[in-house]
Amino acid sequence: MSTAHTSEETIKHDKTNVSIDITAKCGRNIQGKKGDNLVSFLQVSIEEINLGESEKKHANPMKHTIDYDFTCTYNSPNDAQAFSDILQKPIIFTVVEVLHEGKKGELKTAVLGQAVVDLFPLLQGQCSFSSTVPLNPVVNPGIKESRQGMSRKQPTLEVFVSVTEPLLTEPELSTCIIMKVTVETAFSVPDTWTLPTGSAHSPFAYFAALEVPLTAENDQALMFSEGHLMPGGLREGKGRRKRRPLQSLLVPGNQFLPGSFCQPEPIDHEDGELTSLEDQAFRDEAEITKNRVRWDTEIRCFLDACAASRLKEKITDSRLWPVELMRTSIPLSRLGDENPEIPFHGLIFVDMGRLLYPGVSRIRGAYTVHPFYESELLNKVSNCHSSIACSTQTYIIYKTIYFHIYKTKRKASVLKEQAKIATVLAKSRASIQQSVPPPKPTTCDEASESASEPETKVNVEGNMYLEAKTYVIIEVSLNRPLVPKTSPEELARRVKALIPPKPKRPAGPTRAEKAVVDFHTQVGNAVAAVSEQFAEIFGANSKLQESLSKEQILAEVMGGLNVSGRYFAFKEQIKRAVVKIVRDKMQRSRPLTDPQEVKEFVSKLYVYLVDEMHVALNKIYSSDVAEDCTDEMKLESSQLRHFAKEAQLTSNYQQAAQYYQELVVRHPDEPLYKFEWGSLYMLIGDYMKAKECYYDAVSIQQTHQPSLMMCGVVAVMFERYNEAQTFLERATSLEPPSVEAWTLMDLYTYTDSRNLSERNKTFREDVYSFYMTMFTEMLQTTAQINYNEAHILKLATLRFTVQKFPLTDGLLHLSLNEAFLPERAFLEAKKIFGEEEANRANADDKTKLSEDNSEEAKAQQDEHETDNSALPHIAEHDPEFPDHDMEESREASLHIDKSWTSPTKLTSSIFTQTLKFLLQNNALQMAEHALSQELLGSKGGCSMAYYYSLAQFQLLKGDYSSAIDSVKEALFYKSQYPDAWALKGHCHYLQGTFTEARECYEWSMVFPEPPSDTHIVHLRLGAIYILEEKFIQAKEVFLQACEQSPSCLTWLGLGKACYRLGELCVAEEALAVATLLNSANAEVWAYLSLISLKSGQLQEGDEYYKNAISFDFQDSSLNEEISEAKRQTRMSKLASCFNASPQAEAETV
Repeated sequence: MSTAHTSEETIKHDKTNVSIDITAKCGRNIQGKKGDNLVSFLQVSIEEINLGESEKKHANPMKHTIDYDFTCTYNSPNDAQAFSDILQKPIIFTVVEVLHEGKKGELKTAVLGQAVVDLFPLLQGQCSFSSTVPLNPVVNPGIKESRQGMSRKQPTLEVFVSVTEPLLTEPELSTCIIMKVTVETAFSVPDTWTLPTGSAHSPFAYFAALEVPLTAENDQALMFSEGHLMPGGLREGKGRRKRRPLQSLLVPGNQFLPGSFCQPEPIDHEDGELTSLEDQAFRDEAEITKNRVRWDTEIRCFLDACAASRLKEKITDSRLWPVELMRTSIPLSRLGDENPEIPFHGLIFVDMGRLLYPGVSRIRGAYTVHPFYESELLNKVSNCHSSIACSTQTYIIYKTIYFHIYKTKRKASVLKEQAKIATVLAKSRASIQQSVPPPKPTTCDEASESASEPETKVNVEGNMYLEAKTYVIIEVSLNRPLVPKTSPEELARRVKALIPPKPKRPAGPTRAEKAVVDFHTQVGNAVAAVSEQFAEIFGANSKLQESLSKEQILAEVMGGLNVSGRYFAFKEQIKRAVVKIVRDKMQRSRPLTDPQEVKEFVSKLYVYLVDEMHVALNKIYSSDVAEDCTDEMKLESSQLRHFAKEAQLTSNYQQAAQYYQELVVRHPDEPLYKFEWGSLYMLIGDYMKAKECYYDAVSIQQTHQPSLMMCGVVAVMFERYNEAQTFLERATSLEPPSVEAWTLMDLYTYTDSRNLSERNKTFREDVYSFYMTMFTEMLQTTAQINYNEAHILKLATLRFTVQKFPLTDGLLHLSLNEAFLPERAFLEAKKIFGEEEANRANADDKTKLSEDNSEEAKAQQDEHETDNSALPHIAEHDPEFPDHDMEESREASLHIDKSWTSPTKLTSSIFTQTLKFLLQNNALQMAEHALSQELLGSKGGCSMAYYYSLAQFQLLKGDYSSAIDSVKEALFYKSQYPDAWALKGHCHYLQGTFTEARECYEWSMVFPEPPSDTHIVHLRLGAIYILEEKFIQAKEVFLQACEQSPSCLTWLGLGKACYRLGELCVAEEALAVATLLNSANAEVWAYLSLISLKSGQLQEGDEYYKNAISFDFQDSSLNEEISEAKRQTRMSKLASCFNASPQAEAETV
């Protein structure tokens, strides 16, 4: 605020006027009726004020120029109103040709053209600027010379504008605002608005008006007075040029603002109303077939620093700003004196609240027109509920609630005020001519008092807007945002202050070190080649080696190396290694020309290579070098990650942590593994360790978006809301934009508001209950309200609650500006979500178009065969279905045929998409808030996505019975959803009802599209088959799992099934693979012990059993089975010994 006061004081300095020098230098390509003998002069004016007239100048026929060199001065008051006039009123240059000059000085002239210059650069800090502007002809049927006097080449006028000092200082430029308001087109106007037969122009005038702040105390009215009724039949063209105000003073070519165009955008990207899918069809029809009123006019206005602050305050108080609309056949000044009647008086509410979003400086959208009632505008509805009850349109409800919340203190009708002012000015002019004192103008206070009287007259003409569903396209833009957006660099700095990045790891070996290592490797290869050749010659004939001398052996080996080609091979390899040594180690890249230098370098190189050769040979033959003799299979990182997720799903959290630890050790610079490790700790409830993992992931990579989001979620759990906002804002600033990040920002603010009373003891406890009660009453009264509007209403109610119950100590974290944060986050998430849905739909359409007809027919035939074969398969495996599941199964089978070929898609929203992220990372507290928001937004009852997410949430909470009930509700909506069947199976499995679990798992595998967690389905289904002694089915399931996603548990399951089937060799092979994947699984060693004992290998069985015991083997039933197998093996060996003794005695005898 101090800056604003300083700027206001600065703008009111000693100078009361500003002198603007305007110089018309030269005109080019101007031709008149007299041809090369053109004589002309310039008239300079602004609006109706004449600034001067130049001398008569002759044209230069050779250069086609006219040197006017005419300078005039425009003295403007140094205040905000004058600056607004500068923005709205251009300097007008009129070129007049002198056709004849009489003896008495009488001139016969013709207007050749008109040029305009905007003074806008002066309000951008410039002291001077030059401009070459086109000179456009005057289109007037009464002046035939006008068109003939212009040459085919575009005539121009060079103008120079200057001031002695800048109109605005640097502090003023940084605090003042230039607002641009554009009223484009009114669509779907009342049916009575038609053009007269045979005429292209309407006899009526069409006005739009609104008020915006000018200074800290005064407002300025913006009048759009030159609307044109246009017939329907074609859609409005794209890229239409915006027009200036006061078009009546300008020729047609000068009515357009240079570089300003109406830029249409997709309906779902607009900021106004009528953006839903249901409204698009109506708008398409209205914008093509129906009549419309076109303004396409942009008015620029200046707001000083105090006015900018006042604009922000007024939007905060009431985000809905009225724009008035009317149609009249008489001038504005003749509408009336005291209380003029405005024909077709309509009211538009422009939602300016989005201008308080950080970084937002432009809004554009369609806004519906309502009948104007001053009592509604002034009194803002004394009883909200009665007004809501008598209204049937949702958007009227929407506006009325806002009125009840904000209770704005506004003046009476802007159009009536302007009509009164126009009437007073007209009478003033008449009184001056007749010397009659002018009437006393009505003050704003008097107008407000008179207008505050209750109205009884119904606005019949205004109601036509409702019947026609009229709406107007309006755009408001600012040269800078009201609320600056925090830059990504600043957000990165804040995150860096909370989580310092880890120091960079030392770089790998240099090129010189790599060259030396490569040389050592090639020396080793050469040694290996020589050893192989020596073994081929002397390996089988040791006598030959003894009979030859060392020189002869060397000759034999060299000859063999040359004949076999080994010598040439390792010589070329060593040559390349030596080149790298020379280039990278000795830094020699240019050839040597001096023979002495060559000799010295070769000598030095030889010594170095011999030394390095000895180093390499010592490495090969030294006894100090330990060889890696381990035969253990090295697992890939993808396998370790798969095993970690498997261990997490099977509740083996310690082993999952070991896998993640190994991944982190292998990849210390990869944040993904730290992030997933943190999700494991979230599952087991160790939130401090989870926080450490997420912080470590961010310290590794400061832009890792999922880790930043989870850091924000954990910060909310620990009630560190400032940190949470920093993390989430940083996540939203990263590319690509994330639905989850923006939705979490919305949920964070919701959570923050619920914890206000806990964080501030002075906050009254009835605030939140009042907020919820008020919003609940609104929703009950507005049952048909749109979901987006309902969510925004909730946030608006929250803002009202914060205003109604202020904190005495000012420590409330949720400030008024921050109250707009959840709304912005919600709308950004919806926008990104819509774009992603559209991209997915386009991709699906392209995929469908690319499919061949024959392939589609074949797929349908295969699916039909699968349908006929799969369903009896289930009945055969499970003849005894419970009654309630049989009903669900029959119901599911009825739906399978209808949607068999269509891919399974779950209709989602921003909250269900965010729920998926939260549940995957076990953030149950925030997931609960997301569920409540999804429930609030469910139109016509709870959705399938809500019930499915709720079941997942309840499963993670351990409430299996409630989860089963929820997933049943989900299956009622979409019985052919495989993930829901799998989820139901998980609930039954964890509850211990294995028969129901098996049935659900089997149903999930029937559909063409398998469930997303097929691996855990295979594991649990196979385990159930083994429990039920259906070993053939278990073998099939585990074999499929080993093919799709092999792990120790899949191979263990296959080994168990094969063992029970008596296929001991296959079982042993499967268990051997399982030990390679995880040598610490006690059950694997136990089954290997069983197989060895069954094969009569007692010693190996004992060794395997000892391994199982060392890994904490605790399966009592399997332990008894091993003991029984040992006993039987020993007994069989004893029996064989006793049988062998009598046979030996008989042979001896």
